[in-house]
Amino acid sequence: MNVTKRILLLLITITLTLGLSAQTVKDANLKYNEGAQLLGTDIAGALKAFKECVKMCDAIGEEASDTRDRAVAQIPGLHYKQAMGAYKAKKFVEAIAKFQETAKVAEKYGDDNIKKKSLSKVPTIYLQIANSYSKKKDFDNAIANYDKAIEIKPEYAKAYFYKGLAQRKKGDVEGMLASFNMTIEKDKKGKTAAKAKKIIGTHYLKAGEKARKAKKFADAVENYNKSLEYSKPSAQVYGLIAISYKELKEFDKGIEAAIKAVELEKGGVEKVAKHNFTLAEIYRLKGDVAKACETYKLAEVGSVAANAKYQREQVLKCK
Repeated sequence: MNVTKRILLLLITITLTLGLSAQTVKDANLKYNEGAQLLGTDIAGALKAFKECVKMCDAIGEEASDTRDRAVAQIPGLHYKQAMGAYKAKKFVEAIAKFQETAKVAEKYGDDNIKKKSLSKVPTIYLQIANSYSKKKDFDNAIANYDKAIEIKPEYAKAYFYKGLAQRKKGDVEGMLASFNMTIEKDKKGKTAAKAKKIIGTHYLKAGEKARKAKKFADAVENYNKSLEYSKPSAQVYGLIAISYKELKEFDKGIEAAIKAVELEKGGVEKVAKHNFTLAEIYRLKGDVAKACETYKLAEVGSVAANAKYQREQVLKCK
């Protein structure tokens, strides 16, 4: 083959190669356009087209990089839309799988925003699944799904809170207290923490009342004090502590609690009088007649008035 023929063959080969390359880039652009046209009507079809476009661009090489970048930019968002579609249809198990897949795709293509949004949805869905089980009184499955939410998002205060509610309904007191305490730890001073504190405070208050009525006064005091750890200072609780200390014959502690109850009471003079009556009783039992006389006088209001007057005039012979 002479030199002229070789040159001619080389030119033909180059021409054909360039033509093929140009045709392939054109095909990639057509595939991209196909995906773009389907965006509003067929998410799955659009996603398939963009993925095929990326494969074509990878085969072509550098000259198709712009088309590839445009196709790649569409893929994570379309996965996210598919996941959201399942979520809105309340296909929660499917939605979780799709959001997890979306996060992987987003990581592959470098879309940190879609990855973050996808991962943030998963614990929220587990919470919804758990709440659904809880409404059906299937507390074991509810708790299992709250735990899944917490495993993914350890700072998820709401998951701890609702888990605590499920445990309370199930009768798991220790678990309930642990979950509500975690709610408080994670939420700090938020509304969810405030709800958890209120429930724990009420729990210990009721436990204190139960112990007091059973004449287990030391247990009563312990529970009343725990109640105060989760609640605002309360005249009612300090009054109950004072009564319990009176029964325990720990008079100084009883006096301190009764005085606190008097200071905190905002419910009117009759309620103040009741606290003063308790205080006077403790002074009397302690042997402090002067203080007892003085305090019984303050208690001569409302339902305890007659008893206070009798103690002052007939029992102690106060002057």
